[in-house]
Amino acid sequence: MSILYLNGSAYDAYARTIIEGLFIGNNSAANRFGSHAIVLDTQAAGGTFGRFEMRHCYLQQASAGAGHYGLFHINSAGANVNGGLYACTIEKNYISGISLNSSGDSIWIKNNTLAGSNEGVYANLIADAGNLVISENNTSAAKAAVIIDRAVTWEIINNEFEQVVTNTGANNTLVDLRGSTATLGPGRFSGNMVQDIGSTGNPTLIRVGAVTGATLDNNRFATSTARVGVSITASATDTRYGAGNTLHDATISNAGVNTMFVRGATAQDAWTAYTPTLTAGSGSFTSASATGAYQRVGKDVHVRVDVLITTVGTAATSLIFTLPVAPKSLTEMIIPGRRVTDGATYSARVTSALGTSGTATRFDGVFGISSGERIVFTGTYEAA
Repeated sequence: MSILYLNGSAYDAYARTIIEGLFIGNNSAANRFGSHAIVLDTQAAGGTFGRFEMRHCYLQQASAGAGHYGLFHINSAGANVNGGLYACTIEKNYISGISLNSSGDSIWIKNNTLAGSNEGVYANLIADAGNLVISENNTSAAKAAVIIDRAVTWEIINNEFEQVVTNTGANNTLVDLRGSTATLGPGRFSGNMVQDIGSTGNPTLIRVGAVTGATLDNNRFATSTARVGVSITASATDTRYGAGNTLHDATISNAGVNTMFVRGATAQDAWTAYTPTLTAGSGSFTSASATGAYQRVGKDVHVRVDVLITTVGTAATSLIFTLPVAPKSLTEMIIPGRRVTDGATYSARVTSALGTSGTATRFDGVFGISSGERIVFTGTYEAA
């Protein structure tokens, strides 16, 4: 049972609701009774909390645990296309998680302590709603500090995000710009300190999922062990990673489309290892192996492949190695190579017509490979 359950009214568009100085908790235990502490319900047609304010409240974690928030808003998109809750300020509170479901524009969450077993902030705004601002909060929630599934514009600025218990989120990350309901619009992640302590599940510090136009700058990313702290996924487009970010043991994984690294940003130095698979245009190698690594910057894929042919067997016609990322459709590209033993040159043809692979021959167009030879290919091609 929720402790305080409020239903929105059409009059709240004019006479706003303000909650101040409210304590919902158990001062003799770590958890309180009940489920959500406060529910704002705008599922009925016309239900509104316009210009809602909440400040100086203490909303303790429920003993029921995950899924029960300090502040929970639920709206019916069919009944209230404005999101029901809008032009809202939530500030200077202690809250065991905020959940915004089909909520509206201009929600400002600032100067709060956000903790407990849920997300610090979960936001799945109504279609076309934006101006979500999360600023100057101190967050140590278990599931994630922030998860956003829909917002057309957003800002996450000047927060302290710290993982102090094992992360229980689906993507094991402190800040998840997930966009699972709809691709997030442009937003700014700036001035934040994001870190974890040991034995908390080795979470990623920030994951850029389905987002177009995210800007990351002037943040401090610190992981407790050397691992990926910033993950720009293949679902991200036009991400801008600024030179003002600092990394402390954290590295960056970039698979995004058109990711731009500002001059001086360290992400460009990161290469990812992969193991190419070797085949021949005809016949087969008795014994052959390869190692590889690549770096993706936007559509550019820089790749190196080191091939060792121990026993050539019946292999003939061409040497084929798999690529880390599919090449652009209907485009002919070449990755040059060199035989280590004598400097003979090779070239690998890259085209989508041949799949995700490079097909190599010697400079004169013949196979030209014998047992015991090592050939190294290094070059750049355009990704799909």
